Parts: sequence; C-alpha cells; structure tokens
Amino acid sequence: MARINKIQNRAASMGIPPNPIIV
Repeated sequence: MARINKIQNRAASMGIPPNPIIV
C-alpha cells in the first residue's frame, strides 16, 4: 500500500485524480 500512497501523492502534486495504477 506504500507504493499506491506514493503514486497518489505524486498524482495529487500534479493535479491528477488518484487512479489505481498499481493494483
């Protein structure tokens, strides 16, 4: 879940809606 959290953090920084890239 740490990886998903990092992706969400990056997406939020870019202004992109949190999408489940890694499931």
